[in-house]
Amino acid sequence: NKQMIKSHRLHLVLLFLFATCLWGCGSHVVAPVYDDSAEPMEETELFGVVSHIDEVNGKVTFKSVQYATETELSFSAGTDIRDKYGDAITLSQVQLGSVVDVVYDANRDKLISMHITKNELVTEMKSITKAVVDNVNHTVSFNGQTYSMTKNVTAFSDNTTIAVNEICPIDQITVWLYNDMVCSMYVELGHGYLKLKDYATYIGGMVEVGYDVIMPVTEDMLLTVPEGEYTLRISKGEDAGTKPVTIVKNQEVVLSLADIAIEPKPSGFVMFKVEPAGAAIYIDGKRVNAEGAVEITYGKHRIQILAEGYKTYSATFNVN
Repeated sequence: NKQMIKSHRLHLVLLFLFATCLWGCGSHVVAPVYDDSAEPMEETELFGVVSHIDEVNGKVTFKSVQYATETELSFSAGTDIRDKYGDAITLSQVQLGSVVDVVYDANRDKLISMHITKNELVTEMKSITKAVVDNVNHTVSFNGQTYSMTKNVTAFSDNTTIAVNEICPIDQITVWLYNDMVCSMYVELGHGYLKLKDYATYIGGMVEVGYDVIMPVTEDMLLTVPEGEYTLRISKGEDAGTKPVTIVKNQEVVLSLADIAIEPKPSGFVMFKVEPAGAAIYIDGKRVNAEGAVEITYGKHRIQILAEGYKTYSATFNVN
């Protein structure tokens, strides 16, 4: 027994000396390593709108459909992403504004799955045109119907968020409804701006860009036009000209019409002497002031002279 007690004491002494050497003599301290898998996964569900995708940093941001909250989650190649039919898709195929069902690990802010929702209260409507946004009444009208917007409604164009009032009736958009209320909108085809210059000879005429933009020609014109390629047509009377133009979303294009300006027509001056003096003189249906010389272009014209109590005089004459 005494021999066993001595042996145990020896072991204790050796262990103490070994521990003392490690504590007092060692200069290298090993940092503790924790097993990340030891922390349990906390699966959390989210019903929201895809509001931002950052593929470079591997982040997706979701905006709750029902609450004014945003959640940013990391994703990986193993994230389960599916369309509304249940087919696997890539993140690049997900459009901003899409309403999705999300499952994520709340302990790590890690996206586990993102599926385009099959919720029966959600309706996706594509290629909507002539939508009118009313910020005062907080509504959107299209296809003969008016829909209220949710409090946290969001609009998107390209890869960024835009103000809801930036959407114009000439835009083509996708609209998502939740419980018959607009919760998000995405601009499929937007609009740009066309500024005309060197077009003074056409003022008073008409300008056409595509089928949606037809308006009188005035000074300092700035036209709002759907993005795309068009042939601009401008006219005044019998004179007209055309020019190709490309409209880029959210950009202003300046187009000079100097090369199709109306060439001045040769004209002569005509003096009129009419009795009674107060008679009204019309040349080609337009009244003229005959107190001095009247400038009239070369060619045939029609004249009418009217005065109360007198028979109207009508004739044609030629200026050369």
